[in-house]
Amino acid sequence: MFCDRSTPPPKHRILKRLTTTLLTILTSGAIAQDATADSIYYIGNSLTDTIQYQTFADIVETQLSEPQPWGRHVIPGAPLDWIWDHPDSGFEESPYGYYPQALGEYSWDFISLQPFDRHIDSDLAAITRYVELAREQNPDVQVLIHGRWPRRDGDTDYATLWERSYTGEWDNTFETRDYLDRLTKALQAADLDIRDPILVPIGEVMYQLDQQMQQGDIAGYDTVFDLYEDGIHLNAEGQYLATLTYLAVMYDMHPETIDGGAIASLDPATKQAFDNTIWRVIQQQPVATPVTATAPDLAPSPTSRTPIPWIALGLVLTGGLGVAWFKWQKS
Repeated sequence: MFCDRSTPPPKHRILKRLTTTLLTILTSGAIAQDATADSIYYIGNSLTDTIQYQTFADIVETQLSEPQPWGRHVIPGAPLDWIWDHPDSGFEESPYGYYPQALGEYSWDFISLQPFDRHIDSDLAAITRYVELAREQNPDVQVLIHGRWPRRDGDTDYATLWERSYTGEWDNTFETRDYLDRLTKALQAADLDIRDPILVPIGEVMYQLDQQMQQGDIAGYDTVFDLYEDGIHLNAEGQYLATLTYLAVMYDMHPETIDGGAIASLDPATKQAFDNTIWRVIQQQPVATPVTATAPDLAPSPTSRTPIPWIALGLVLTGGLGVAWFKWQKS
């Protein structure tokens, strides 16, 4: 769907937040601190820093009329298991802090997790740990897999690097389309009790742009390596591409209506090529479906008292939510 920046947030997002808050009340007897709107917490290294966090949030607030709280736990060069084992190192954002505080005390709509230089078993185990922590505050959390791109390797072209099959060896085939597809499918098959994780396919967008560039279809670019700042990091144009790919996935919208000039100044033809390629790749992805969660167990534990006031509040909210929803649908 396309998002009309003049309209309020879609009804399903508002209902989702009300439902999530109510579920937290009923199951825990307390209200989680909610980073409202389409909040996102990023975990990764300097490749995740390719996302222009605050500029992204400003674009969403000014052009889509939605606040976008964000936080991060970034350790340069670190894979996900290393970050898990170093919970108080790296870079974080106030007031959310490092991942133990951010995921343990706040409810996030999205968490972004960036695989890096590890095999599937390692990344699957690490991502599962982060999900279990985030799920306690928001059972409806949506996991995004940061779909990285390959590092440069001499004169080898992008397509050759990207199209390699994952071997399970230490040969950099964990930075390929095949690896990310396998990891995403493994996560979707795992019993994580959340929505199916979604891949943010930056590497695939870059692959399809590379095909156009090599055919001479995008003026001023010979290959997608023109978007690299060094052997692995991206320049401002690459940052535009990565950030707008996140926007397209999170808000399910074509980025053509978005002014991303605060990230990179692209001429109209280049912006159109980038935006159209992002949207085409997003549309090629399978749509993730939410899992069916079991009803929460409201029975008191032997060592605790039943939180009667909270249950009463929950029942009141349930009735109010039902009436509001009925009137909303009739309006």
